[in-house]
Amino acid sequence: MVLKKFTNRLILYFKVISKIFSLRLSEFIPIKTLPYSLAISITNKCNSKCKTCGIWKLKNKKELNLEELQKILKSIGKNIPWFTITGGETFLRKDLIDVIKTICNYNAPLVINIATNGTVYDMCETLNKILTDCNSNIKFVINFSIDEIGKQYNYIRGIDAYDKVIDNYNKIKKLKKKYSNLFVGVNITISNFNINRSVFIYQFISKNLQPDSIIVEPAKIIKTFHNEKMEFKTDRSTIIKLIRYLIKKEKEKLNKIKGFNKVIKAFRYEYYLTTLQTLIYRRRAIKCFAGTSFAELLPSGDIITCGVRKKILANIKDYDYDFNKAWYSKGAKDVRKKVKNDNCFCTMANPLYSSMILNNKIILFLIKYLID
Repeated sequence: MVLKKFTNRLILYFKVISKIFSLRLSEFIPIKTLPYSLAISITNKCNSKCKTCGIWKLKNKKELNLEELQKILKSIGKNIPWFTITGGETFLRKDLIDVIKTICNYNAPLVINIATNGTVYDMCETLNKILTDCNSNIKFVINFSIDEIGKQYNYIRGIDAYDKVIDNYNKIKKLKKKYSNLFVGVNITISNFNINRSVFIYQFISKNLQPDSIIVEPAKIIKTFHNEKMEFKTDRSTIIKLIRYLIKKEKEKLNKIKGFNKVIKAFRYEYYLTTLQTLIYRRRAIKCFAGTSFAELLPSGDIITCGVRKKILANIKDYDYDFNKAWYSKGAKDVRKKVKNDNCFCTMANPLYSSMILNNKIILFLIKYLID
């Protein structure tokens, strides 16, 4: 058992380091390499009516079907270590089990991160089936989006679902006893609707829900969320104060945990440091690699650099659902060049994480925690 764990850890290190090396090398010489992280938005359907997201207002709910997704995933092969499954609400997709099993079988990633609002009644049974059928060496991270407590949650989310979310959260957390590769996290989006209670919300979730990880993100204009006309922004100085508090808390936790959770915490800590610099100086704290180390596949088939700018690299349908052909197309290369030279900046976690792993200073910090 000890030898197997050691071997698995070595394989993880090799995959991560070789992928990072390939991505860094591609900056200087024309080698072909797929992104480190790919988010797949499998549906635009959502049963919440959040005050920071307008995706639920979309009338066109057309999405890539299972057969199309299988073609795409098969074309990718075992070349992307981190997959994020998002939406809309992921568990509203009736064939979610088949989608995840396809990723496990065709792509064998290190991590599959599933985002959810936690409101779908049978989501625990669905996840249990996924974990039973998939390789136990794959880390599964289920991130619940919980922005408030009690009635305040219902107000921000636009539905009366808080009790159901907590019930589903507790059921899924119990699955951790059965599956050692399951990690349960909470995402908190901070807006003008909850900023004054943000520290209380963070402390309440930490104490009462005790997730493996918590990430706090400032609400922002994200084109894929269709929230450009929604009023939710909050005072920058107040957000900065909150981020400083979170940095202190994450640093305290880092020395108390081990294993995969420590890697997650290390990422969170560096994310907050990078976000703080971005907010203070109102510019990129690190070089952006959206469209290079990170990309998102939308239900429409568009492959985009990130949700914030929604720069389209290619549409997968134009390349017969072959991700490699779309990724290496001339149009995609041209878009990537523009992104690198752009002056945009954001604090969106997924693209920022994927940019962080290509920053020398940050990667040395993370390696320290990998081997600790």
